Amino acid sequence: MHYKRILVLGLMAICAFKLLGIADVSAQAKPIKIGFIAPFTGQFAGMGGDMRDTWLLYLDKIGHKVSGRNIELILEDTQMKPDVGLTKVRKLIEKDKVDILAGVFSSGVAYAIRDYVHRSKVPLMICNAGADDLTKEKRSPYIFRSSFANTQDNPWLGEYLYHNLGLRKLVLMGQDYAAGWEWCGSLAFGFINSGGQVVQEFYTALGTSDFAPYLTAFNRDADVVYGFYSGSEAVRFQTQFSEYGLKGKVTYTGGINSFDNYVLSQVGDRALGAIGQGVKGDSNHPDYKAYAKSFKEKFGHEPNTFGDASYLGAQLTMEALRKVNGNIEDKEGFLTALRGIKLPDTGWGVLSFDEYQNVVHDVRILKAVRDGQGYKIDIIHTYPQKNQFWRYTPEEWFKKVPNMMKMKGTWSEYRPQK
Repeated sequence: MHYKRILVLGLMAICAFKLLGIADVSAQAKPIKIGFIAPFTGQFAGMGGDMRDTWLLYLDKIGHKVSGRNIELILEDTQMKPDVGLTKVRKLIEKDKVDILAGVFSSGVAYAIRDYVHRSKVPLMICNAGADDLTKEKRSPYIFRSSFANTQDNPWLGEYLYHNLGLRKLVLMGQDYAAGWEWCGSLAFGFINSGGQVVQEFYTALGTSDFAPYLTAFNRDADVVYGFYSGSEAVRFQTQFSEYGLKGKVTYTGGINSFDNYVLSQVGDRALGAIGQGVKGDSNHPDYKAYAKSFKEKFGHEPNTFGDASYLGAQLTMEALRKVNGNIEDKEGFLTALRGIKLPDTGWGVLSFDEYQNVVHDVRILKAVRDGQGYKIDIIHTYPQKNQFWRYTPEEWFKKVPNMMKMKGTWSEYRPQK
């Protein structure tokens, strides 16, 4: 009877705790599951790998725990294919029961998974894909981005090319998919609105190896080319750009993905002088120094823009989890915490989210240079604390700015709307 009495009293205590709303300890002890998607095979595997590795680096830093709860990272390979990406996200949500989604390299994949993520109400931290509409017309209360919108930084680069470098005639060249259209388009938009002119556009299939048909037809009146290429494709493009005698006559510009550490190591002097923009940490900031040192020690090479933006995604996600004491079951509390985050002093400047849940950050204009230690990327100009709407309010942007994907092939005819 004595033991029965203890059992009854114990059950009564548990019921009392539940009635009082005190959290179930066993529920709190469950690991927080995060599904991470990126390309881990194929042409873009290196970039997807860097995104994964910086998440792991940040999790190592915090002992794979937040507020006493273990973090379980579940990896899935999107193969850079929208349909595969959607299949993997379904698996992560329906089978693995993840609490949070993260990663996403490709804008095509980002657009493909948007509706399913929104319906499933699973928070998503996009760590690279700049798919523009996902934090504009197709925004969702569950989708955040730590990297950039595709049209966020490029208008500032277009402005810089015109006003600071005195360039006037632009050729656009980019990969023929959503990100290529949006990056090229937003650069054109900023350049034209500053007074410049687009004289030619080329869009090339993913995996293109021979750029001769485009470079032989290149408009020789142009004084600047914008190239949206990454990884081995950026290497091939810049190599052939130089071989066809355009380097030195035409200023090369692009996103940092066009001349990141990997590309610089492959093309060498051919990339010197290239101008671009991107997520780039301040090498003099103690936080960035510590991050870069840890990354190189663990993975054997310098971090790049893909890893940087992904690391920030991990940092922002974990900070929001800390604010709710690891209670991811309080989804609304977590989302509210994420919306209100402001990191005041990081190696990448001040970080926060705008009302559309896209990162607000310093836009950094970059240049490929060489010093006594080798090739590197210098920050040559900073536009502090810029959101995704350039010089407009959100209302003005939606009213006056064309949809970049629909403008493909027509930028030479575009005239700014007054």
